[in-house]
This record gives sequence, C-alpha cells and structure tokens, in this order.
Amino acid sequence: MFHLSTHLFQKEKVIYRIFLILPFMFLLIILYFHKTRIHGDASIYFTFIRDFFPKPFVYGYEVKHGATSPLWVILNAIPYYLLGFEMWLVFATYLNKILIFLGTLFNILLCVSRKNSLIEKEEQILVVSIPILFYVFAYSLFISSTQLYETALTVFVSAFALYLLKLGWKNTGVFLAGCSILVRPEYILFFVITVFFISEDTKRFWKYLLIGISSFGVVYGYLFVMTGFLLPSSILGRFVRSLENKDISYIEKLLISFDDLWQFAPSLLFIIAIFILLFFLNLPKLVFDDKIKNIMFLSNAILTLIYFIFPPMNYSSRYLVTLIPLLSPWITMEVVKYFSKYAKIAIVVVLFAFSFAIYQHFQLNKPENYKYSFDRILGNDFAKIAQELGINEKSKILIYEIQFQFNTHAQLISADGIVGGEIIPCLLKKQDEEEFIKQYHIDYIVVSNAFQYRNIYHDTFFSRIFKFDLSNPIGSQYILSDIVLTKVATNPILLNPELYQIKNGIPLYSSKDILWKHHSLLWNSIYRVEKN
Repeated sequence: MFHLSTHLFQKEKVIYRIFLILPFMFLLIILYFHKTRIHGDASIYFTFIRDFFPKPFVYGYEVKHGATSPLWVILNAIPYYLLGFEMWLVFATYLNKILIFLGTLFNILLCVSRKNSLIEKEEQILVVSIPILFYVFAYSLFISSTQLYETALTVFVSAFALYLLKLGWKNTGVFLAGCSILVRPEYILFFVITVFFISEDTKRFWKYLLIGISSFGVVYGYLFVMTGFLLPSSILGRFVRSLENKDISYIEKLLISFDDLWQFAPSLLFIIAIFILLFFLNLPKLVFDDKIKNIMFLSNAILTLIYFIFPPMNYSSRYLVTLIPLLSPWITMEVVKYFSKYAKIAIVVVLFAFSFAIYQHFQLNKPENYKYSFDRILGNDFAKIAQELGINEKSKILIYEIQFQFNTHAQLISADGIVGGEIIPCLLKKQDEEEFIKQYHIDYIVVSNAFQYRNIYHDTFFSRIFKFDLSNPIGSQYILSDIVLTKVATNPILLNPELYQIKNGIPLYSSKDILWKHHSLLWNSIYRVEKN
C-alpha cells in the first residue's frame, strides 16, 4: 500500500500542510458564494418559527402538524424572537453555512479520530479531501440550505452523532441520533440501526432506545395531544403524492426521479453508484468489525433501497441529501482502503475537481439565477387584497400556497394537506367538496394553477373551478350544490395581459419579469363562499 510519508508529503513539510488546508478553503469559498434565495415550501417554516413562543406549532391561530423538521423550528425560534424577520434571514443563512462546515468536519474526524482510528494517519490528505469533495459537489445541499430548508441541520446532527459514538459517548450520541428524527422523519431508520449496533445486550438496548425516544417523544407527543397527528406533514404529503401518481408505472416514476436528480443533483447519482460498487466489493464481508461502519453501511443501504422501491419523482435531491453525512465517511474509508496506492494521482485529480466545483457553484449563483422573491412567496400582494376585501382573522380561507399564512390575518387551510391535513379525506374521495367546505366553515377559496397541473385535483371541483376562473370576470358565480362561490378578486397580473402568458392552459409570468420568468402564478383569484 502506498503511504503519503514520502519526502514531498512529510508532515514537517509546508506542502503537506497546504494540501490539508486547501480542501477546507475550497469549501469556505463555495459556502461564501451561496446567498439566501427563499423557496415557497421552505417558507412554510416561517409561520411556525415566528409564532413558536405564543403557541408552539401553531399555524394561523390553530395548533397543527406540518413542521417536517420540528428541530429546525425550535432552533430558529429564539434568534427570530431576538432579531426580527429581516435580521433572522441573515442569521439563518449563516447558521446553515456553519452547520454544513461542522458536519463536514465531523465526517472527517470520524475517519481520522485518534481513538480507534479507522484510517491510517499517513493517508490523512485523502481522508480530508474526499469527504469535502463529496459535499462541494452536492449542489442540492447548498441550494436547499440557502432556501432555508432543514438540510444543513440534517448534515450536522447525524455527522455529530456518529462522531460522538466513535468517541464512545454513547448516551449523547444516541440522544442526537434520536434528535435526527426531528430533522428528517426517515432518519428513524438511522436511529433504530444505531441503537441495534451499539447495544451489547438487551438491557442496554432498552436503555439506549429510551434515551433516543426522549429526544423526540416530547415534541411528537405534544403534536399528537394537540392535533391528533403523530407524524409530520412530509409523510402525509408524500402519501398524497403517491396516490395522485398511482397510475404512473414504477419504471416511469424511477426514470422521472433519476431525471430530477440528473438536473438538480447529478453528483448524488455518482455517489450512489460508488456506494453500489463498493457494496459489491464488500459482498464477501458485509458485516464489519467496526460498529460505526455497520451503522453507516446499513443506513445507507436501506435508505438507498427505499429510494429505489418508492421513487419520489419530485424533490429527489432534497430527500437523498440525507445520505451524504452517512455515505461520505463510509465511502472515504473504503476508497482509501482500495485505492490508496494511487494517492499521488488521486490528490492531483481531486485538486482539479475542486476547481471545477468552484466554477460550477459560481455559475449557479449568478444574480439571474435567483428566481425567488421574499415578497411574492410570502404573499404580500394577496394579503393586501384580502385586507381590502375585509377578510379578518376569524375568516377561513382554503388556499394551495399555505406559506401565505405568514402575512395573512386569517386562518388558512391547506388545499393539499401539507399543513394540518384537514382536506386529505376530500382528496382521497372519502368526502364531498361541499361537505368539506361546510364542515370547516370555509369563507373563501383561492383558485391556484396547482388545481390544473396536479393530478390529485384532476376531474374534481378544483379543476373545474380553475377552468371557470380563466374565462369569467370578477362578480361571476360558480354553483356547487347549495353553495354559491362569487369571484371577488383576481391576481393583478391577470388584469394585464402583458405580464403573463398562457402555456398548456396555465398562466405563467411573462418573460418581461426576469426574476419569475416562466414561473407559475402563486394564486389566481379569490372566491367568497355563501349558501344558496
């Protein structure tokens, strides 16, 4: 095996230290490139964060499930309260940068830890370079974190938990592994696998299990008592997605998921391919002597298998980013084990790869690529019109873009069930639309393009009122059984044909609007609900 203790890379030489520091410098440069660019779904968190202290997990005057990552809400509640919205946006952006950097560092330390080191010290340059290289090519990690999703927290918590377990701090490591479920629900697999492998006997198994449960049991217990729901909304949201796409073949779903990855996170496909290759190389010895490697290997294998069995189609890269903190150190250790004799060549290749990564991130972060606007995503235009219509905090509005709750002084009810889930029986065809409207005392319905392009609304009241809306002016009435829906307002953009174009039957922003070129309108019209 080739070792890096040659004259050029001896530890007392300056060039050795440079090669150890350079990967961190590349990571810092890339972190600097990425600025805040808010995303509609990510901004759903904002209402939970803002109102956490008056009443935890409230959404528009009611406690509801819907925080996919409760820990992300809790972590941001105090700085939001102290700093206010504008300063908190800056804080949250830099918090994500710090979490990514620390997560990467803990992955590296996991490989070179002095206690029970998994990699020989002579190979530290590769051990430092490879994990950082995996991270810097995970473009979706940086993009989703600057959109203020919970992905950076996913990287940090799981990487830190593994590192503590490596040091022998089992109680704290298990507690953090339990906390990872509060970051992403699928990490329950990581938690269970962790408890299984570090438990020497049945007594310790139950001890560690209780320690882990205590970390997320309080939050989920509160959600269950207050809302009747135990699971966060991402589970329900993906459940609804799977139902609306039930007529699409498995192969087509898989191809769509791969295409989504190819467009937004091609590096993840490459990393998974490396993992599968190393999996087959390890077939003769699938169970390793090191328990931490077993945890990483089995977590990787099951999470990857779930991806292949249940292709997500949408947001593939965001879901698979959860693999990075588990795949990165495991692949690093295996690559060094099999290919360390080519270390000098590998170091040169890695340097070129870092340079290419910086170029790619620079291209991704040109100003014209920032297509999201705080004001539009948080629905300032909608909130202003709602106020002019006299809609007050007692009113209930059925709306697709639930993040508008942040600026709207009324109770918004999610039209796709991502927050609260009230409409799910209706979407599952177990409840008529008029019954739903009456049961929840809906006062207003906001028509959205989603009623046309999402399969779950196909051939329902929602798709029909969308078609009605495109060809009828303010004041028009739509009759649903004994309910009258009167069009009382429309999106100002739709009042000016120069600002939008109809494509595939859906209004899109005109090319004159650079930031939102070809983007779907977030809302079309408002209908008042009255009994006939």
